[in-house]
Amino acid sequence: MKDCKCDIYEHDNGYRYALGKKGEKMIICIALNPSSATDEDPDRTFNKICSILKNQDEDYDGFVLLNLCPMRGSKPKEVQYDEALANKNTKIVKKYLDKYPQAPIWCAWGGNIRQKKFKDYFNKISHLIENRKCACTSETTKGHPRHPLYVAGDTPLKEFCIKNYIQQNIIDF
Repeated sequence: MKDCKCDIYEHDNGYRYALGKKGEKMIICIALNPSSATDEDPDRTFNKICSILKNQDEDYDGFVLLNLCPMRGSKPKEVQYDEALANKNTKIVKKYLDKYPQAPIWCAWGGNIRQKKFKDYFNKISHLIENRKCACTSETTKGHPRHPLYVAGDTPLKEFCIKNYIQQNIIDF
């Protein structure tokens, strides 16, 4: 990925649903929840995703960063569960999965998914990704896909079996 200028930005009322860069060979990254990044002011996560993708053998030239929860907050404790918001986010996640049906999913939500509110957000979208090709950089000690900020910029993506993850973790985080 040569140029990493943001040209995908979907948001409203303080929520961010999608951020990314259009390309011919896309990957969809799903993290926990967004911080303050916008299309004009990308954050460390956006930049780290760009760095990691520059070092992949797959030559991705675009990505969409989605989240389990679109509520902005730099600290997970700032986020609450909201059923209407979860439903809207699920529709938007589905829209991007449908738009890029060949794009693999980069699972990157990290260990904070153990909190019930994030597990509830995950449960809303898990059926949408359970049959997709998934990857992650590495896993936490509890087996959750690590967030990009906590790995080196040259970390390769590796296969992540989302079906096993759902079966093992969806009931008992």
